[in-house]
Amino acid sequence: MKSTYSYAAVLKKLMSLADVKMLIVAKTVGYDISYISKWCSGSNLPPTKIKDAINHDLANLFTDGISAKKAVHKFNEEFQIDMEEPYSKDAVLKAINALLSASYNNSAMNVPGKAAKQKNDGANFVAGHPTALNYVLRTLRTIIEESAHDLEIISTVDLCNFLNQISDGELNQIRLKDIQVNFKTFVNMETFRSAPDHNIKQIYRYLNSMLNFNIWIYEQNEQCRYNVLAVKNHIAFIFAIDANGHLQFAAETRERNTVNNIYEQSRRVIERENIALRPETHDSLMKDGYRTKFYSGSDFCFYCAFGFEFLMPADVAGTIAEQALAYTGDPHMADYIKKLQITWEERLINDNEHIEFIIPKSNVIRYAEQGKIYYADIPFTLTVEQRQRHFRHIISIMRKNPNMKIRILDDGGEGPSAQKHNISVYYNQRKMFLKKNGYVIETPNAKRYSSVISSGFLDYFDVFFNNLCQEPLCKSYDADEIEEIVNKYENMFLRMLNL
Repeated sequence: MKSTYSYAAVLKKLMSLADVKMLIVAKTVGYDISYISKWCSGSNLPPTKIKDAINHDLANLFTDGISAKKAVHKFNEEFQIDMEEPYSKDAVLKAINALLSASYNNSAMNVPGKAAKQKNDGANFVAGHPTALNYVLRTLRTIIEESAHDLEIISTVDLCNFLNQISDGELNQIRLKDIQVNFKTFVNMETFRSAPDHNIKQIYRYLNSMLNFNIWIYEQNEQCRYNVLAVKNHIAFIFAIDANGHLQFAAETRERNTVNNIYEQSRRVIERENIALRPETHDSLMKDGYRTKFYSGSDFCFYCAFGFEFLMPADVAGTIAEQALAYTGDPHMADYIKKLQITWEERLINDNEHIEFIIPKSNVIRYAEQGKIYYADIPFTLTVEQRQRHFRHIISIMRKNPNMKIRILDDGGEGPSAQKHNISVYYNQRKMFLKKNGYVIETPNAKRYSSVISSGFLDYFDVFFNNLCQEPLCKSYDADEIEEIVNKYENMFLRMLNL
């Protein structure tokens, strides 16, 4: 759509038609009202890099307002837009978005100093809370989602403090192209220890929203003297953070040499610290003998966020091994599946090892309905008959090992279960690793595992899950109780699955 209107004129007229005040616009786009005033006066425009996101948010706001005021016909007349009745909401939204975009392009080169500013890669400044934080989040998301090349990101900002300031909506999964994103960040251990259960839940929430990223977390045992977020070759921010942990000021530069100098300096600072968590692949875990060492431990706990690959009947495990060979073309992977099955049978079952499985209720239902698992790195879907035998086999094994417990965690409760179920947590007294749900990872460049290196982190996770098991919403079941549930609901599930 071409437009002869200025962005300021369009914005003011849409605000009038929708009966929306500047304050509402400011809250919608996450900017201070002084910026909205400049947009309305024509003395400035939204930042070029995130104009599409801002226009999208504004279009949704104005569409709702204009529709509620029954002012669509007036909107058509005002901007000479030819929309046929009856007016659909999607058509109005599309028209407003196009109008904002066209008027922005029309005004871009006419704003005083705008042309020069667009070519200037020097420093820009954003002040105020939450304006500065919202600007940084929008800018970072835009750079990541538009990039066609791998990205390296460093943050020296305390992760716990950062996560306490942002909502679940702001942590929505970032959509990547076919690229790899490596992200290294700090956790200030003093902050972490002040509320470990709360901070573990926050970190779990963060990792669940960043499944397509490879994330390193380092322990920060002294207060960092500066707060930086840098994307190598793209952008660097330096922040001022107040006593409450709020980001009050952000200075931004896109000048490549400056950006990369800040990035390298920050990388050296962060990599001097102890690593708490690092991304892994199946091969890296095998190379270091991690899984072998893991299963030589004792007192196991498995938080199973998706599927249930444990305690399989032997013939089903054999079928999965065949699938592994077909899926990877690697006979070593098929052999590994067989060895892993033997390890579970001998080490975890016959030795009467202490084992706890914590399973969100929604995952139990989803697995019963769909049968999807990730066995090591191999996706597999059990047939209905295989699922039936799996449940019966679990009951049989629990009778053999009285030290095995299964706890079902109500999804409305606290802890990881109250959030997205896309990362499983497996640990014992000495080792811990995390496993992502391979079905929801969107890029092949994302590593599917993370190992917890820090013994301090492991201890706090252990306490967290022990506390979780004591919650009223986390109920323990023995073999008889599970058999009673299976007998009660098996026929219903079979009838539903055979529809």
